[in-house]
Amino acid sequence: MHPRTMAGKDPDNGLELTADVKKWDSIEGELGHAHPREPWVVFFYGVEDPVQVLNYESEQQLTFKPSDVDRRVLGAKFIGEKDLAVLLDAPVCEINSNKGPSLIVYRITEDFRMEHSKTFQVMKCLSAVTLTVHPYVRHVLVAGSGYSGEGVINFWDLDRDFHSKTGGVEGPIYWTCFRTAEPYIFLCGASNTVMVWDAKKMVPLQTWKPTWTPGICPTSVGLGPRHQESLIIAGDGEGRLHVWDYQRENCVTTLKAHEGRVVSVYFHPHLPYIFSTSRDGEIKVWSDSNYQCIRSLRSGLTHVFYAFPGRNESMLVLWDYLEDEVCVIKIGMSPKADFEERGKSEVGDGREESDEKLQIEKMEESRIIHLETELGAVRAENMALEDELQKQTQTHAQRIKELETELINIKMERQELREVFEMLRSEHDREKGMHSERIKQLENENGNLLVEREALKERLEESKAKVQHSQCRLEMDGGAAERLETMRMERRALEEGFQKERQTYAERVKELETELRNGRIERQALGKAFERFQSEHEREKGMHLERVKQLQNDISNVRAERGVVKQRLDRSGEVTKEVLMVDQHPFREFSLDELKSATNDFSNNCKLEERHYGCVYMGRITPVTVKRLEGGNSLTPNQHAELTTEVVDALRSLRHPHLQCLVGVCYGGNCLVYEPMANGNVKEWISSAEGPQRGFLPWYIRLRIMAQVAQALAFLHSSSSLSVCPIIHRAIKPENILLGTNNLVAKLAEVDAALIAPVDGAPRMPISPRVDAQYMAPEFFRTEVFTQQTDIYAFGITILEILTGKFKDAFGIMEDAVEDPANFTNTLDPNAGSWDVDLAMEAAAVGLRCANPNRRLRPSMMTGEGAILPALERIAQQVQLADSIEDVRRMSLCE
Repeated sequence: MHPRTMAGKDPDNGLELTADVKKWDSIEGELGHAHPREPWVVFFYGVEDPVQVLNYESEQQLTFKPSDVDRRVLGAKFIGEKDLAVLLDAPVCEINSNKGPSLIVYRITEDFRMEHSKTFQVMKCLSAVTLTVHPYVRHVLVAGSGYSGEGVINFWDLDRDFHSKTGGVEGPIYWTCFRTAEPYIFLCGASNTVMVWDAKKMVPLQTWKPTWTPGICPTSVGLGPRHQESLIIAGDGEGRLHVWDYQRENCVTTLKAHEGRVVSVYFHPHLPYIFSTSRDGEIKVWSDSNYQCIRSLRSGLTHVFYAFPGRNESMLVLWDYLEDEVCVIKIGMSPKADFEERGKSEVGDGREESDEKLQIEKMEESRIIHLETELGAVRAENMALEDELQKQTQTHAQRIKELETELINIKMERQELREVFEMLRSEHDREKGMHSERIKQLENENGNLLVEREALKERLEESKAKVQHSQCRLEMDGGAAERLETMRMERRALEEGFQKERQTYAERVKELETELRNGRIERQALGKAFERFQSEHEREKGMHLERVKQLQNDISNVRAERGVVKQRLDRSGEVTKEVLMVDQHPFREFSLDELKSATNDFSNNCKLEERHYGCVYMGRITPVTVKRLEGGNSLTPNQHAELTTEVVDALRSLRHPHLQCLVGVCYGGNCLVYEPMANGNVKEWISSAEGPQRGFLPWYIRLRIMAQVAQALAFLHSSSSLSVCPIIHRAIKPENILLGTNNLVAKLAEVDAALIAPVDGAPRMPISPRVDAQYMAPEFFRTEVFTQQTDIYAFGITILEILTGKFKDAFGIMEDAVEDPANFTNTLDPNAGSWDVDLAMEAAAVGLRCANPNRRLRPSMMTGEGAILPALERIAQQVQLADSIEDVRRMSLCE
């Protein structure tokens, strides 16, 4: 820690300011909030670094990680006496679900430790998420924007466990603040609209559209004290202060307060002053009656990004983003403060007032403020009691509805049980009838067996009678013994045959009954097998139809690639020709008449597209691309975009085979003339509706384009031809990657935008709705500074979009897919043909490293571990061998 102290006093107003600057080497992240009553500040940063709470008086430090360490911390605020609210971003796997960020409340213990208290689910927000707390009660606001840009608001009363929310607010919400006297009333700013909301009913009470300064959005907003709570004070990026009365819907005053950006401005709740802080560390104090500056102090900081009041508004905490320094400004009044001048300005009649009367008025004013505070607390308590009564009433009504619903469900269940009972009874009657029928059938069969047995008995009796008759005849014949014995043997044989026949018949009856049972079982099994066969047949039929569609798509892709294969036959010579063409375009100065003739007087028929800096035309007579710059555009804010010889000479010096070549200039028409790029850009080849007719970019050309763009970007970042080194492109995206006429060689465009934009010590650009937010690195929204790391982040998103063919949330899609090889194959753009999955996986890994939200974990272009250019060139070399094999396969198919 390295402290330095500055002090000062205003002799006319009795206001004392003391600045104590301390530097903590262990700080990681950015300042989130200052405790309203304790000497505590909280810092947070991204995913890797923990949350830190510092005591700037005792220098005690508390460090902890939230319960979900894989999620990014969006904000941290103190609430109440001992609580800390931490807002976490939604995980990547839940981006497309209905879940949003999480609000986690921690309790700070007496021994300065952190304990988890509660977790709340926030209504889904995607960007511009704000976290606001009430200074006196435990009320929390979380607001932001959803998928389609609408505003989203969440409100919690932590003491009464009350939550309300709403969505569909017109425009994204940029700032929110509470009214101190009415804790359920808050204001929010959405685009160019100020709205007053009732948090209990979550309905807007008032809507006002103030006239903001064109192109300037508020950087800090605060409400007036209790006796002036209808006032809003806001600071902007140009150093101005604006005071509005939102109830009367008019502007009270506008002050030129600072030279740089205003980072904090607020009304002091007890003193008649306004405090404002600028980016360069200057603090100014203004009178809230005549808005005159009465005090200023330089803190010594140079890059202030956040400033918060703390310790009962008796301190102002400033934070330097680059130096990790914290400045504590102590605010106090001299014991012999002279308010004579303030009394004269408010009364205006020139009469002098005694010191005793001023002291009495000061005591009365303090007493009024105390009474207003107590009145606000009583109102809050009454509102809480009303809320509790309403909550109990709603609970009773809800319980009655639940009991009625339960009674209806019981009646329905009883009716269903009655129907089931009737069905079972009818089934029982049907089975009983079937059993009766079977008994009758068996009785009939038994009767038939009895009849047959009687017939057999009759035959046996007849046989016995015949034997006896034969015996009698034999005896009558004089005792033919031999014939008699033969007859007896025949009788025994007949008896044995009858016995065997009866047994055989009984066995046959049993066999028939067994066969009948087996036949019934087999019939049931055949029915089930037929149903399984039918379902399997339908499934296989669907699979065959899907395979036919896939083969038809493959055939159409092969036909589309056939034309590209013919152009690749002489690839080894054409690449050299394309590289040599950079120097084949002689540079010359065109006249305005020549360009008008080439573009038919800049007609719409020759217009290719409109950009924020002007229009791009294609020469119909002379094959060139003309970029006409218009004045007063967002490319150069508040300046005229006029070409100079220095800019043109700088563009001429940037010669690279993968940069669009500048072939001329027209100073009279404020135009730049480039070589023609008739094949359009990469985005058109991936997502254009003409893709099925002309074909999409094959996978091997996409991987080669990545390496070529990396070569151009590395050239810009290492260029020493200009005084400004490196050159930050600022607009890396598929739309700005053009394709040459020979072999679809990639050429990076829009380099002139980086050179024409003004430079004031660091490459900056104002946030505008026209900026593609998906290519902007997370740190840009805090610093508004372009660096090499912001270019690398945009290049990483571009790589992932080329791989997936998706231009929305490509990072989230690919981050989930790389963990699962099967899912990764399905994520790749099917219009590119049969990908080499291993090469695509390597390219996806490079893209994810480049698009890491933590800028410290992104690789460099050419050196260090995981360098971008060597990795992509190695992939491009492997693509050449894969190209040759793919060409032979497709040519055989085409033949």
